[in-house]
Amino acid sequence: MRPILHIIKVALFTLVSTALLGQQSSDLSMFPAANPGQTRYVINLPQLMEEHNFTVEVYVGIPMEIDCNDHFLSGQLIQQTVEGWGYNFYTFEGDGKVFSTLMGCPEADRHLEFVRAAPALVPYNSRLPVVIYVPEQFEVRYKFWTRIEREYRATNN
Repeated sequence: MRPILHIIKVALFTLVSTALLGQQSSDLSMFPAANPGQTRYVINLPQLMEEHNFTVEVYVGIPMEIDCNDHFLSGQLIQQTVEGWGYNFYTFEGDGKVFSTLMGCPEADRHLEFVRAAPALVPYNSRLPVVIYVPEQFEVRYKFWTRIEREYRATNN
């Protein structure tokens, strides 16, 4: 019965967040403006009950035509703090080089995919926006994660 309740909870969260995202706006006056060559992305999270059960996975990348190899963007999101406010924001730091495995791929295997850097996990907090600064050529995408209620015990050997 519990897995069904978990599935229902996640489905309701997805429905509510899809309806609410993009409708909120935040006061960004305390956050620095984007530097030249950068874009500031803002994620406004809908208010949820039990927000401590959720996490936001934020990642930076670029859509590219790639082959069958695994591709990775060099760089990482660095957490910083707005002085005097204590609010966190994230800046993408890296050279933007794309690395890949080296398998031989047929030319017909090329397709468009979002090539991304390692993600950052951000605690869910609907009271504050998630603010991310990235170079202009990159995009920011995100996913929501939720924990299950069941707790497991580790064994000692």
